[in-house]
Amino acid sequence: MQAPIEYKIKNLHWIVAHWVLIGFLAFAFETLLLYQEKSYSSHFFTFLWYLTPPVLFGWPFLVFENRVLRRWIKQIDFRLSLLLRVTFYLGGMIGVYYLMQQAAFTVYGIDHPFATHSLWKFLFVWVPGSVFALLFHSLTGRLDPATFISWIKGEYHKPMDEVRVFLFADINESTAIAESLGSRKYFEFLDLFFSLTTPVIQKYKGEIYQYVGDEIVISWPLKKALNSANAIHLFFRLSQILEENQQRFMEAFGYRPIIKGSLHFGKVTKGELGRVKKELIFTGDVLNTAARMHNICKRIEAPLVVSRRLLKQFSDLSSFRVTNEGYFNLPGKTEQIYIYSLKEVREGQRHSKGIDQELTFS
Repeated sequence: MQAPIEYKIKNLHWIVAHWVLIGFLAFAFETLLLYQEKSYSSHFFTFLWYLTPPVLFGWPFLVFENRVLRRWIKQIDFRLSLLLRVTFYLGGMIGVYYLMQQAAFTVYGIDHPFATHSLWKFLFVWVPGSVFALLFHSLTGRLDPATFISWIKGEYHKPMDEVRVFLFADINESTAIAESLGSRKYFEFLDLFFSLTTPVIQKYKGEIYQYVGDEIVISWPLKKALNSANAIHLFFRLSQILEENQQRFMEAFGYRPIIKGSLHFGKVTKGELGRVKKELIFTGDVLNTAARMHNICKRIEAPLVVSRRLLKQFSDLSSFRVTNEGYFNLPGKTEQIYIYSLKEVREGQRHSKGIDQELTFS
């Protein structure tokens, strides 16, 4: 399974939007504050002058960086990589600027407002603008896009309660792999693991809450998790993409990741904690329970376990074979939890309900 194309397009849109915003603000400053008496046609040309270069060059630049330069950039000093990216980007922008100047001269017989003396103003906007956009993208990349949008909307400004689904997924036998590979090689192993799984997570509307070593904690608002059984399908799509790339892992590291997971839901409180190093966090018993449920996977040798409370919420389980595992005691908790294990059923092997006929949710 290749990374979903909509994921790639969405991320390119997000980055180009930074540059377009900077261009729009520069246009608004010049038009509204400095040159209010200019004609509408001059305002239109100024608008194109600020907005067209980042769009025309931004997309090819981002595609080239992500497909060709990404691995190389990560191997050099951050400041040097930022300088090279800004230089490369500005070079392309100046090229677009030059083509626009020539087009204006050819079509209208004038070189205003694309005159050569305007180049310095152009650079004055886009040198710091490029640095800001690339730094801003790097910083926002530290948050899941959906989480970042929620933060912008003020949802983490003060504590809020909501019902969410959590998936804990980690690599089986990861300790042995880490000991064998060593810290640097294991870091590269995890980097590949996370880069392959992230597009799939976003395709199924999941939000990456935390990376804890080799473990990914993914969450959804309840409605999104239940819609098309996103929360369950995601786990098996993650397993699928790792299986499809097992040769790549074996050639590079001599190991291939196999994941196990646990799903549970409940009410959590979300908010922002800390003063110097702020964190966007969830608190609630559901997190402790889901984490402890994960150990059950290894005990019963099942790829995925789901609490009965959550499984009852799904309307269509025809794609899965669900097995009743019964009650389990969880460390540190007084109440037992009722668990089901799930396996994906291949096309042609599906049955009407997806759940063994003798099982009930009573």
